[in-house]
Amino acid sequence: MSKKDEQKIEDITIEPEATEVSGFSSPSDKKLKDKLKKAIAEKQEYLDGWQRAKADLVNAKKEFEEQRKRIVSMANENMANEILPVLDSFDMAFSNKESWEAVDKNWRMGVEHIYNQLLGILRDHGVEEIKTDGEMFDPMLHVSSEEVVGGEEKNMSGIIARTIQKGYKSKDGVIRPARVTVYK
Repeated sequence: MSKKDEQKIEDITIEPEATEVSGFSSPSDKKLKDKLKKAIAEKQEYLDGWQRAKADLVNAKKEFEEQRKRIVSMANENMANEILPVLDSFDMAFSNKESWEAVDKNWRMGVEHIYNQLLGILRDHGVEEIKTDGEMFDPMLHVSSEEVVGGEEKNMSGIIARTIQKGYKSKDGVIRPARVTVYK
């Protein structure tokens, strides 16, 4: 078909047939017009269905991605909860300075390296330690087990005095709050 013929086809507009039947239209013309109306209606129905299906697919993909992110986040949190007691054990070993310094230097360096590897794994999974040194007590991040009298000379009321147990958080929230003592 030539471009000229294509243009002629595109320029044709079909208007709904008037209720009065003129003597000039044949029954075959009426059948063709009815078939055309039916085809246009079916086309619109198919187009609407296809658009709904496409929108449903886009929504399903978004929902799937959100679910995947939630599952990854929960898996990271569960992994962190399993590693935290191990880190607590390392912290207890490191806190006894006298005994820790008595251990062979090479062995100590190896243990500290393993500790840092565990912290690196947690960091890679979006888990980080909650800061406590010199910070203001925040009930969203810290749990105060006791209050310490002192620090009045520097107006340190509400400042964390000591960390009892480290806390950890992820971008989704607190995994375990830090247990601290606070100046009053």
